[in-house]
Amino acid sequence: MLVDNGYETIAITRTLSPPYEDVPAWHKVDRVLQDREKDPEFIRKLKEMKPDIIVDLVNFNIEETEKIFKGFCESQLSHYLYCSSC
Repeated sequence: MLVDNGYETIAITRTLSPPYEDVPAWHKVDRVLQDREKDPEFIRKLKEMKPDIIVDLVNFNIEETEKIFKGFCESQLSHYLYCSSC
């Protein structure tokens, strides 16, 4: 939906697997390999992308949420949305 509405979209993933649905929009998404649990530089690398909005769908502990939130306090990030069980 983001791509179809003209947004530049980056999907950060731990492994490159096929999308759930092979729709044309996925061919316009930049897919970046990163693992927040294994890479101590994850937040720095994320900040280098200069996102306007982060939609975090795989954040399963509140400590990681706080790290990302604090890491982006002095940035141009307008929204940090997460869907989690925490």
